[in-house]
Order: sequence, then structure tokens, then C-alpha cells
Amino acid sequence: MANLASSSQRLALIVAACAACALPIEARAAMALCEPSLAGETSEDRDELQAKKGALASWVARAGRYGEPYTRWGIAWNRRLDCTRTDGGLYRCTAIGHPCTIRQMPEEKVTPLRRGTSGATP
Repeated sequence: MANLASSSQRLALIVAACAACALPIEARAAMALCEPSLAGETSEDRDELQAKKGALASWVARAGRYGEPYTRWGIAWNRRLDCTRTDGGLYRCTAIGHPCTIRQMPEEKVTPLRRGTSGATP
């Protein structure tokens, strides 16, 4: 009889566990929140690497107006670093992109950007 009680207790535990599994689970995911595209000041230097560093530093400084989490060039949306060589032998570079941050809990009324879109509003 002890085995029968054990079996029914086990069955009750299994049913309770399955009922807990059927409860809805709130899904959470990190997502990028991006601001409008901005360009840093153009940087010129005889050394291309220095011109790029200057352009990126300017972009990071401007992106900082949205807060420190938005200053990461590596996660900027549609980022690009445009460099040209002038007739005088200088490199002229400009950094352009949407400053973004990663948030675990997205804010209300956020429109996520999809790959391949510019993020420009119509």
C-alpha cells in the first residue's frame, strides 16, 4: 500500500510540474536603441590613421550628447568612415552613423531598425 501512495504522490507532483510549465513566460531580449544619424567633424592629417582617429573621436564626442552608452562606434547603426586624399597629400576623414546602445528592457513606442534599412524617417 505504501508503494501505491508513493505512486499517487509522484503522479500529483508530475501533474503540478506540468501545470507550472504551461504558465506563460515573459520573453525578454536585448535590443539596440538608436538615435538619428550624425557625422563627426572632418579630420585632416598627413597620416591616414591619425585622420581616422580624429574623425572617430569627433563622432564619439557628438554621440555623447545622448549619454555615455551611445558612444560605442562598434555598435553604431549604418556606420561608415569616409576618407579621401586631398591634392595637398592630406587625408580627410569623416565618421557617420546612428549612435546606438543596447537595452535589456526596451522603452515603450520603440521602432526597431532592421538590417538593410537606413533608419531615415520618410
